[in-house]
Parts: sequence; structure tokens; C-alpha cells
Amino acid sequence: ALEQGALGRVRDSFLRAMLWGALWDEVRAVRFEPARFVRLALAELPNEHDEQIVPRVLGRLRRAVGAYLSPAELEEWRPRLERVFRESAEDGSRPYGIRKAYLDAFVDVAATGDGVDRLVSLLSADSAAGEPLRHPTRWDVVIRLMVLGAPAASERLEAQRTRDATADGRRRAFIAGAAGRSAENKQA
Repeated sequence: ALEQGALGRVRDSFLRAMLWGALWDEVRAVRFEPARFVRLALAELPNEHDEQIVPRVLGRLRRAVGAYLSPAELEEWRPRLERVFRESAEDGSRPYGIRKAYLDAFVDVAATGDGVDRLVSLLSADSAAGEPLRHPTRWDVVIRLMVLGAPAASERLEAQRTRDATADGRRRAFIAGAAGRSAENKQA
């Protein structure tokens, strides 16, 4: 019933949160296929307006994609996930808390050529999701680029290291450097 639209008809936010939690418990107990959860979340999240439910469901969606889908399933879903997350982060009709959750999800899953290009362009932007783009999000983007081994990753790391010379910036620069795929990075 939840897959047939019943979830979206539940008006009580607490009950919807409990239903999402029960669905996730079923995924973890291997009684509900992760791809079904992904499909349902992508169908229902556009209609969800609760600023506490959306980030939690996105977190579980990201976990399903990152840990439970097969590599083939992940590659099948990734372009759609990137598009939905990016478009939802840019949707000015939604509150900032929801847009920011979508932006974080986009940064976490982006890996296609278009996704990487958009990550790089984020670092040139002054704002994202309707608010100024702050250092923690910039560092998340840089770390993602380093993890992906993107061509511009090292240059973006150095640019962000220069931009954020705070103690937190130095810590994040170390983490970003460790994400690089070279043996020298791993040894350092």
C-alpha cells in the first residue's frame, strides 16, 4: 500500500516518520529490496515538506545507494539521483533545510561526468540551495572530487586550502588530501 501512494496520503508527520522508519527497518532486515526503497523514496520525497523527515529519508536513501545496491544498480540509478537531488536543492519553493539536505545528498552521490562538472562549478559559486556556500560544504565538495579522482581535484584542494586557512580548514585539508588515490597521499 505504501508503494501505491498511501505514504503520501498520511497527513500526520509523526506517523509518516514512523512509516519511513519501518520501511528502512525492512531494508536492513533484508525483507524489502533496497532498489524498491530507492524507487519509493524518489517517488514520495518530492511531496514531503517536513524538514525533519526529508533529511532522514535522504540519509537512508544515500545509505541504500552506497551500501546496499549492487554496482550495476548504482550506476543505473545514479543519473536520476543526481538530477533529482540537484533540482530539489535548487527549488526555491522549498525551505532552506530541505534544499540543503538535497545539496548534501547531491554532493554525496555525484559521480557522472555531469555530476562532477556541477561539483566543480559549485566551488565557483557564492551560494547554493539559496544561501551562501560556506566552507564545510565547499570542503565536502573538494573531498568528493578527491575521492572520485576528478581531474581538477588537486587544484580545487589547493584553492580551498588557500581560501580557508582556519584550524578547521587545515583539518579538512588533511582529510581531503588523504582521500586522494595516490600512494604518497596514503603514506602521508
